[in-house]
Amino acid sequence: MKLENFFEDEDEDAQVSEVEQKYHLRKPIRPYVCSTPEDFNEEKDFLAKEIFPEIHKLCKLRGGNFLPYDIRWNPNGDETESGNLLKLNLDYITKSSPFFICLLGESYGPYRYAEKPPLPKKITNLEDLEEMDWMDKNYLMAASAGYTWVLQESHQNTSFTELEIIQAAFLCDNKYCHFYFRQPEHLDVKFGNLPEEKRVQLSKVHLPENENADLSIRDLKQRIVKKALPVKYYRTSEELGRHVIKDWTLVIDAVYPALEHPLSTLGKCKTLMYMYMYLYRIRIMFIFFI
Repeated sequence: MKLENFFEDEDEDAQVSEVEQKYHLRKPIRPYVCSTPEDFNEEKDFLAKEIFPEIHKLCKLRGGNFLPYDIRWNPNGDETESGNLLKLNLDYITKSSPFFICLLGESYGPYRYAEKPPLPKKITNLEDLEEMDWMDKNYLMAASAGYTWVLQESHQNTSFTELEIIQAAFLCDNKYCHFYFRQPEHLDVKFGNLPEEKRVQLSKVHLPENENADLSIRDLKQRIVKKALPVKYYRTSEELGRHVIKDWTLVIDAVYPALEHPLSTLGKCKTLMYMYMYLYRIRIMFIFFI
């Protein structure tokens, strides 16, 4: 698992330089970036390199920071076997609330199949937990950390991505949740010039895992739209970037009203204050020696 950001250090206090910290006046905006785990790396990389830094610059002009949480993982990684992945993601979402960015396409993401037996209501033996499937383990660890709702019957066959959306948009404050639905035509844009065999091979990660997953992702999108949450549609990373810039500029305007005095003015005032203090000390020393 990797926490992606355009800052290397996750600690927000360590992520800004000494100069920036002088104007670190407002609580940072820290949206959680949600998506299915394997088919949005291109978009996430584009946002992290091209879009988020621009939004961050705008925040700095308002005395704040824009520091998204982008947790990268895959179903075959070591992070899933620990059992802490789902709990960690839900923790970050709670910490980020009400800020949330979600990218959805045609895939549904890993989920427990309906044929699997119901999960127990709580962990009774740690040794039994070690022998469990990685998804079962993650469900139970999240429930033991306070997210007991994941063990409800209606959620036991829900993908991790949908669980994250439920936490952010249906259970927590969803005031600044923004959804970006990738249109199926993106495959034509991305792989249209490739030979058919190569196109089919590369498209697999972007398509529904099976018929049930197809129905599930369609139903999830419909519920998001019916809840009247903000949704934008895109085909390319550039289109996504334009939507994100526009949406989150409005968020910044709402969260960080324009400062009465520009930061450049504040900097000049602070410099003058230091000069005055320096001259005052020299005067005191001069009087003392006389």
